[in-house]
Amino acid sequence: MDIKILLTAAIAGILFAGLSFGQEKKDGEAKKPDPAREERINKLVKELGDNAPEVRIGALSTLVELEAKETIPEIKKLFKDANRDVRGWAVAALGALGTKDEIPDVKKLLKDKDAYVRGSVVKALVKLGAKEAIPDIRGMLKDVEAGARECAVLA
Repeated sequence: MDIKILLTAAIAGILFAGLSFGQEKKDGEAKKPDPAREERINKLVKELGDNAPEVRIGALSTLVELEAKETIPEIKKLFKDANRDVRGWAVAALGALGTKDEIPDVKKLLKDKDAYVRGSVVKALVKLGAKEAIPDIRGMLKDVEAGARECAVLA
């Protein structure tokens, strides 16, 4: 198996698991403005427009680590990316960062031409607690691609 595919799958697993490598804030503790964090996030948002898919994917991964919910609108723009890996990562990032408000946008990608993306959508919908998407997820059990069907079964 190609090492790039294995690495992508491993990193996707981290995203889907919702692991956070940042500092945890205590309940009730307000986040203080952090100019260095804001500068880093701005740089990462610019990287979302880079020509190299690997750079866009790396930026998405780091935005999730930073719990940069404020970047959700920029992440959604990647739902139309030409690269399937970038689309899948964008969906995974939204599953990790988003709220139920993002469910309608995520559901639209259940019709993506690529099974990897459709599988990522199923996982993101589960992460977002999209109970209303259960009929759509069940429909994925009839997907032509085994990987997408497997995601539906595991959901």
